[in-house]
Amino acid sequence: MIGELPEVQHPYPRHGERALELHARGLGVGGRDGQARLAQARQAGIVVVTGEVDERRQHGGRIVALTGGIEGLGGAASQLDIVRFRLQLDQQRADLVGTHDRTIDFVVVMTPGPHADFEAVCAQVCPAFRAEGSPRRARKSEMLAGHVDGAPVFAKRLLRPDPVWEWYFAREVAMYRELDAHPPGVRVPRFVAADHRVLVIERLPGEPLAIRRRPFVHMSQPDVARIVALRAALARWAGRIADRPPPPRVRSQLRSRLLEDPTAPVEWIRAGLRVSVRRGAISNDRAERLDDAIVAHCPVAFGHGDLLLRNMIRVDSQTIGLVDWECAGPHVHDWDLALLWTQLALESRPHLDAMIEAGPRTTAFRALCVFALLRELRFEQAYSSGRPDRLVQIEGEIASLID
Repeated sequence: MIGELPEVQHPYPRHGERALELHARGLGVGGRDGQARLAQARQAGIVVVTGEVDERRQHGGRIVALTGGIEGLGGAASQLDIVRFRLQLDQQRADLVGTHDRTIDFVVVMTPGPHADFEAVCAQVCPAFRAEGSPRRARKSEMLAGHVDGAPVFAKRLLRPDPVWEWYFAREVAMYRELDAHPPGVRVPRFVAADHRVLVIERLPGEPLAIRRRPFVHMSQPDVARIVALRAALARWAGRIADRPPPPRVRSQLRSRLLEDPTAPVEWIRAGLRVSVRRGAISNDRAERLDDAIVAHCPVAFGHGDLLLRNMIRVDSQTIGLVDWECAGPHVHDWDLALLWTQLALESRPHLDAMIEAGPRTTAFRALCVFALLRELRFEQAYSSGRPDRLVQIEGEIASLID
């Protein structure tokens, strides 16, 4: 597909999708011949991702530079696709080696396959499903809009086999079933159908409160209070919680990546602080103070677990719906609110601060906010462009909370 370059089977090829994985030096992206091959790839409608990824971002500049060069080709090599596929490959590499400590040179060429198989799987699970348009892909999953007997729905499936995301996906399916059987007092998409491959749920009307993970939204005090009330309503839910613990391999990766583990609501946060110390994101003394504060006030209650503004849908002027329930389960009560705090504009954060009573709860809440920011720092370094201005901003927010 790219001249005489050898083809290597992608470790996790999707149905209808081909991929080439080549050593960076094999493509010679730095020379004229490499640019000609990239142009050839563009003409063939192929997305190209090239660079080196490692935990410490030692080669991050090279990735950004090459990405920028490919972006200039336009067409299929748009920035959105480059970022999406690079994130997928970084995640895939981490899944294969079980750590981000190694550096792997790669060049990846992917041709998106047809979505007919997605629609076919949906029809097997839900015969009345009819697709509308093409799937929308994210880093780990894809969504296909459709309708069932005239009602708008979304179908969701994982992009490739992955033990971590499969564990989360099974939790999400179980949670939607249980939330449908025992409504939680907040607006939740209605469960339609599911199996181990795909989940079909109601498509809520309205738009998300944000698109980006860190939107810095200016929010009024009444709107902040409405979200805090949602959190309180969830804490009162008395349904049965999916509590299957992650297998040892999955648990190890959850801890390494600072990912939510509702089967260990306090321990995963404490472990995350220790991981952050080992990575040099925070000093041991400061981490111990944060740990002490959290342990001193850590009531656990049912929560969403990933209360990002992009997971909140404004259904109407008085109703906010919640989607993406894969992380739901027992959590430190204020964890969801700490996530909310990190997404608000600086001017709006005092609205939330004022709703946290003084004393041990305030100290613990600030510690949770620091940990939430440490996670954002980690995600920015590992899965985003690692832009220095973003890293400095997050580090500044952390310093303002602990100094």
